[in-house]
Amino acid sequence: MIPAKTFASDFFVYPHGISVGAGSDMLSVAFDWTTSYSRIIKRTNDELITHDFWWAVRTRYFYDSDEEQSCIFLQPNVHYLLKIFILDLALGPEIGWKEDTGFDYGGSARIGFLSIAYIEFGYLFNSDKTYAQFLLNVPLGPLFSLFMP
Repeated sequence: MIPAKTFASDFFVYPHGISVGAGSDMLSVAFDWTTSYSRIIKRTNDELITHDFWWAVRTRYFYDSDEEQSCIFLQPNVHYLLKIFILDLALGPEIGWKEDTGFDYGGSARIGFLSIAYIEFGYLFNSDKTYAQFLLNVPLGPLFSLFMP
């Protein structure tokens, strides 16, 4: 017997990916969180998904060795996936707390290939810091979608 799908199960939040990276005197670990309702647009061509547009929320911890402080940030972002080239673009604001200097905010953009290798560029306004990071991502979305009701 197949259990009935409930309304609450549609809002189950699961990790879409885990990324680890370094660059610009920073080391970071991040989780991308998503739900089954995160897809905005999906365009197919003969049953093959060619374009995918969705949103996610990213929680990121990083250590800034330039300022010698730990930071935790929340980054809501939108993703655009062009599956012909397996290219992922993510863009969004970021807001967070730095251990010594306090509140900070900014924006970032990520460019990824094969959902594994990413380059992230960003700017933090209060600390007046521009950064670039190289990230290694482990995609978990396909794994969790197997267990979704």
